[in-house]
Amino acid sequence: MKIMQINVWGGRIARPLLELIRDEAPDIIFTQEMYSYPETIPAPSPWAYFDTLGRIASEAKFEHTFFSACTTFTIFGRTLSYGNAILSKLPLAQTTTLYTAGSGPVHFDQPTTVEHNLTRNYQHAIVDTGRTKLNLINHHAHWAANPAGDEVSVERLQQVADYIATLTGPTILCGDLNLSPSSPAFKQFIANTGLHEALAGTEVTTTLSPAHYVAEPIQCDHILTSPALKIIHADTSDKIVSDHKAIIAEIDC
Repeated sequence: MKIMQINVWGGRIARPLLELIRDEAPDIIFTQEMYSYPETIPAPSPWAYFDTLGRIASEAKFEHTFFSACTTFTIFGRTLSYGNAILSKLPLAQTTTLYTAGSGPVHFDQPTTVEHNLTRNYQHAIVDTGRTKLNLINHHAHWAANPAGDEVSVERLQQVADYIATLTGPTILCGDLNLSPSSPAFKQFIANTGLHEALAGTEVTTTLSPAHYVAEPIQCDHILTSPALKIIHADTSDKIVSDHKAIIAEIDC
């Protein structure tokens, strides 16, 4: 199975992103900073990124999508939602959204006034590969100015770890965790869950693309798997499709 992890940056670089998805042909994509809108907006429009989820699902032929809003806005009289999404070519079952901050989506009058740490969620879905039933977890974690994280990073990731401990079967967790692998919060999360970093042992030092305002290398995006799952290959793409790089992994499951 091929999976892709990508913080899509609100679909600002949609065309190269769609090209990468078509070229790589992943079975499942884990995304953060995804926009969803109830109407299709043609690509020439400056507002086409409102419908990033719909465009990817339609153009890259993902029949199954699971979206969980963190924030909402009223734009042109309709609700524009922003959050996390899983797109899959296999059916997604038992989809659940849980919040590590807040209790649901927060509505803002203007996108420029958003405070993202007010509400954060993680998604859980189950996919049947024909060989096993996989737990899929998608999370955009608490943001701290330092990639080492802070006490809130630890507390909120503990919520995710406690949930994972209740699951049966292998797990794949993907997301922008806003933490480097050397951070205390990340190390504690790994110790608590027993998950393995797919990029471990590779030469990857950053998952931020040249489009990101932070110039220093930070590996803040992750694909984490249960020990029972074998990573065949994992790497980042150098194609600029967002302010983050896409991580692509082949997993034997």
